[in-house]
Amino acid sequence: MAKLKIGDMPRRVEDERFLTGSGCYVDDLQPENLAHAAVVRAPHAHADLQGMDTAAAKDMPGVIAVLTGSDLEASGIGPMQPYEKVNAYSGDPFQFPTQHPLARDRVRYAGEPVALVLAESRSEARDQRPETDRSIQLMKAFVTQQFEDMAA
Repeated sequence: MAKLKIGDMPRRVEDERFLTGSGCYVDDLQPENLAHAAVVRAPHAHADLQGMDTAAAKDMPGVIAVLTGSDLEASGIGPMQPYEKVNAYSGDPFQFPTQHPLARDRVRYAGEPVALVLAESRSEARDQRPETDRSIQLMKAFVTQQFEDMAA
């Protein structure tokens, strides 16, 4: 077989099985004791979290656990760390904001993860999410657009 180089178009061998419905995806695998997760996301762009009531969701059939930012903090799980900390070209350190896997005290953007539901089935995880509206105190969201002269 000839070695490929940049710009070459390798022959695709996987298309037929996917186009005929014979492909195998990760979702097709069902290992023993598989748990499913659903992420609960913030519906608002800027808000303070005032404690999320997860008791009702935890008591539902099939639910294994409901985790919040406070639960992760209590377990010693801290903020996510970037893979690269230094610019490979300049050697300058990157500046990253602190970002936790689940929001803890404040929601900073719409869609930010605030809880994780683990359950025995996908539908149970998706359907038994904790109510977020009662645990959020809305704050003003500031949106700014700044245009600079591109010619300068």
